[in-house]
Amino acid sequence: MLKRHIKLTLRNMRKNKIDTVLNLSGITLGLALTLLIVFHTQEELRYE
Repeated sequence: MLKRHIKLTLRNMRKNKIDTVLNLSGITLGLALTLLIVFHTQEELRYE
């Protein structure tokens, strides 16, 4: 079942290359910004 889902996902990614690139870049950007905000907040909370 898992192999089937992976094959289907890869097939769809090859078909819709532009959508795949946009989705992956959005996820990457969102994760990076979230981590930056968390690290900045932790750094600010350390000071009195």
